[in-house]
Amino acid sequence: MMTCNSDARRQYKATARADIRTKFWPTMGAVLLELVPIFLIAMIMQIGVRGLSDEATMEELLRMYQYLGIYLVAIFFIGSPIEFGAKHYFFALASGEACSPTQVFTCFTSGKKYLTSLKLSLCIGVRSIGWLLLEYVVIFVGAMLMGIMFDASTVALMLFLIVYIVLVVIVTLYVVVKVRRYDGAYINMIDTPDASVWQAVKA
Repeated sequence: MMTCNSDARRQYKATARADIRTKFWPTMGAVLLELVPIFLIAMIMQIGVRGLSDEATMEELLRMYQYLGIYLVAIFFIGSPIEFGAKHYFFALASGEACSPTQVFTCFTSGKKYLTSLKLSLCIGVRSIGWLLLEYVVIFVGAMLMGIMFDASTVALMLFLIVYIVLVVIVTLYVVVKVRRYDGAYINMIDTPDASVWQAVKA
């Protein structure tokens, strides 16, 4: 049971500060080890769109799509294992287990973890696309109805526009929350490594 008095609070604060000092730099190291490769992969797209004119030629578009393809392959086969590896580090840190920032690259040292990271990324992507499609349907149907109501009175059109915007915002927030919840699948897989990827994402 936590004691609540001035001496105890000072002790708790001192313990918390010591804990933060111990974990801060290793955690920053893990974050950098995760972000730097992702940043370098993102540079592929920057190179692909560099020099792209407003009226892009077929050659320019083809070059951009080639770089887009390289980017997607790199982010899937390199970015996915790095993200799963980073989750291993943060899970171990939160659990009080021995951990090192180099755990960010742990999936590259195990074929099973590497394949699991790819399957996780794929399953999360498929489920996320399903929710994004819901948002696109709402936007599309609303746009169609707005076109039908274009000849309606100004008041009716304004009311519909307000309702439409509110609905889109609500659906967008709902989709974002649902998609972000899938991050828990990484923790499920680390906690129960023998579970199926689909079960982990569903849970």
